[in-house]
Amino acid sequence: MFTDFEKYFGYTKILRIEKTYRNSQQLIDEASNFVLKNPMQLKKNLRSDKNLDYPLVFWGFDDDPGKSLQQMINKIVLDFGVNSSVLLLGRTNYDLEIAKKTGLFKIHYQNRKEKLEYIPIPELQIDFMSVHKSKGLEADNVILLNFKNDKLGFPNQIADDKVLNLVLTNSENFKFAEERRLFYVAVTRTKNRTFILTDNRNPSPFFKEFKASSSVCFISVRQASNEGLEKCPLCKTGNLLKVEHDGKSFVGCSNFPKCKYTIHDATVLENPKKCPSCGGFLVKRKGKKNKHWFIGCTNYPYCEYTEKLSH
Repeated sequence: MFTDFEKYFGYTKILRIEKTYRNSQQLIDEASNFVLKNPMQLKKNLRSDKNLDYPLVFWGFDDDPGKSLQQMINKIVLDFGVNSSVLLLGRTNYDLEIAKKTGLFKIHYQNRKEKLEYIPIPELQIDFMSVHKSKGLEADNVILLNFKNDKLGFPNQIADDKVLNLVLTNSENFKFAEERRLFYVAVTRTKNRTFILTDNRNPSPFFKEFKASSSVCFISVRQASNEGLEKCPLCKTGNLLKVEHDGKSFVGCSNFPKCKYTIHDATVLENPKKCPSCGGFLVKRKGKKNKHWFIGCTNYPYCEYTEKLSH
């Protein structure tokens, strides 16, 4: 109805509010490019004076979404402080179960709202609500839960109500049109970054639309060994994670940007082997002069430990 307003009510003048003070320009660009792929969507040219690198962070997991949720919250506290507010968003209210199953949250109901007490950092302000409820609201940082290809994932794949379609005189043919708008709402609730909890093995159909973007960060949490995630050898507190950016994969520290430890060979997490000399990681390397392969340390040239490559 609103896209055909003039058709029903006559002469219409559109006044666009195109200046935003909440989001960074980088976030606006990513969100707008996404939602405007629907040709029926009304177009705006939004502008912001704020700038922030990597405003969207897709945080992937294999088996344990709760572990990734904990890491995202710790990352927010590290980057923005304990006084920053966090808004957990679910496509449905059932997505709150992801937080409940971790055992790290106490749920308090105040004025029909779910407020979460994060037991490791109880003073941190965390709220949960559905994306629908969040319209018009904001927080310092946002975490979007359950970004997976599932009937109750995001996009929600339950068919539209047939009775509702009877009153929609000109329903859109563009696939997931309303879900696309809801995703736009979700990621633009933040003043800083939106972290998106992504199932590595079954990601949302929307996920591939961001893969080529240079403004988006992809972090993949994979269990490196039976003992869990490998600790960063530089800062000693962060975990080593697989990061994808500009089509390249590498290993980085979860405390980035405060810790800039990186390993260019992302396969190191598949079967990590520590360097006995410096505590770095041993990886397959190729000699510059003789072009022979050998095992060397990721801390080269500061550590020159080597081993012969067994065949």
